[in-house]
Amino acid sequence: MNTNTEQTEPTEKRKYEATIITTNPAVSEKIPEAVQTAGQYIAKKVVEAKSRAGAVTKIKRWIYGNFDGALGKLHVILTVADPSTEVRYSPAFKCGVVGNRFLDEVTIERVLAEANGELVRDTREGDEHHPPCSVIRAKRRRCFPKKILPCIVHKKNLTGRGWHFAYRLIQAPQVTENGVVVSRRKVKLVPLAARTLEQAVREVEARGLHRRNKESAKRFVKVRSLKFLKHITGMDPLTRQDDLAYFGDALARYTNA
Repeated sequence: MNTNTEQTEPTEKRKYEATIITTNPAVSEKIPEAVQTAGQYIAKKVVEAKSRAGAVTKIKRWIYGNFDGALGKLHVILTVADPSTEVRYSPAFKCGVVGNRFLDEVTIERVLAEANGELVRDTREGDEHHPPCSVIRAKRRRCFPKKILPCIVHKKNLTGRGWHFAYRLIQAPQVTENGVVVSRRKVKLVPLAARTLEQAVREVEARGLHRRNKESAKRFVKVRSLKFLKHITGMDPLTRQDDLAYFGDALARYTNA
């Protein structure tokens, strides 16, 4: 089962081998089969769960319940095998989910090969409450919104599986004094449920976002007006000569005006 996509968990439990490497001899009291070598104790424990994520959660609870952190930091002492190759790289791979943490060396090597340079080992130290992952992205993924109309952009969904419209709402205007910027403009992208550009404009009107923009920006801007949006989308073209003259400079910026 791929832990990066929504799939139904298997009805039967699987066996996962967890490996604990610590310098604390207390581990041998709970796992008599633990092997001592080079000043370390290597203990293996088989955990049954429906998924690797469930196995990781189960073994973490077992360690905390029996040793209360005495063995060391979990991301240092613990690895869990992936016998069913549930951890597979994809563009939607999430490094921080439970099922993709505490990877053993074999799984790390395989996932790095599948990622083809998109992932690297996580060498950060981390701490008790913010432990590092097994692998992280080599480069942060950033997808900037695409401006398609004044105040309306096309933005990638948080899941990375599609796009949606958003309205660019100015929450606070930029303030300058004697040519010096005192405070910068604050902008928020308001998600729209619309699936087409025309629906997006109608949703802006129905929700009154254009009025909120005017109030928060503390000034009127031609290209942010609802009348201008309706004109350049062809929903309600400007016909009056005074309107065409008023919006003339703004219309000149768009080829479809």
